[in-house]
Amino acid sequence: MEFLILVAAGTAALLVIISLLLKRIVPEVHNKISIISFTGFLLISIGIIVYSYIAGGWKGMGYGLLGLAILSGTIIGGIIQYMLSVRSRIR
Repeated sequence: MEFLILVAAGTAALLVIISLLLKRIVPEVHNKISIISFTGFLLISIGIIVYSYIAGGWKGMGYGLLGLAILSGTIIGGIIQYMLSVRSRIR
């Protein structure tokens, strides 16, 4: 269970770190690359969840939980990115 929490937290942290680094390195294309990375993580997690139904059994359940952890981390990371971008617009 701890592993899945770490995967979700790591995914969220990775998305936020990528966003912050891109904002400093290439601010003109920051939004496009952030959206592409967010969409990529979403597609990967949904693909893992779909594969878990194909695999079935305990193996499929493990893949499904991993996909859900990545999906939740992606959504949390996306929310944090959005909140940081709104905060920077207010300043």
